[in-house]
Amino acid sequence: MANFEHHCYAFEPTAGLYSGWEADGVYQRIFSELPIGPPQLTAFHHHLWCACRMVSKSPFPTIWSIFDDRLRSAFPECSQAAVAFYRLLDSIVGQSLANEPLARSMTDCSTRFRRFIDVQLQTSPRLASAQCSLQHAADVLTTPRRGMWSIRGGAQALADRHG
Repeated sequence: MANFEHHCYAFEPTAGLYSGWEADGVYQRIFSELPIGPPQLTAFHHHLWCACRMVSKSPFPTIWSIFDDRLRSAFPECSQAAVAFYRLLDSIVGQSLANEPLARSMTDCSTRFRRFIDVQLQTSPRLASAQCSLQHAADVLTTPRRGMWSIRGGAQALADRHG
């Protein structure tokens, strides 16, 4: 969690955007039981799909339509299937689908697209699409739609807090 410096620039060794800070989210419940308050946060609204954070700059959002266009451009061999896959994930968040395998929902997608999804799944749940349930993938891959936050001072700010 510790920030590091290189050539007079400070870097956060994480993605820089975090989930779980929404009202009644896990961190609100944790900090309600601690003698200290939460760190300063900057919220990114649920209508934003992804964000890019530049060094020493504020993140800038990209809305769904731009995400769809970039997805189609990156995966022309299965563009409609890739967009439909993300729409499916978005439609099932919060529903109980038991353990339906994620791989069944990707049969029309190219190998390259499946690898793209696998890389994202390796970051958080550390599962490949062959081992991941559709529900778990929806929860992980659509997190930005539910809200993302930037923590002032990065993850190290959490480690530095004390009462």
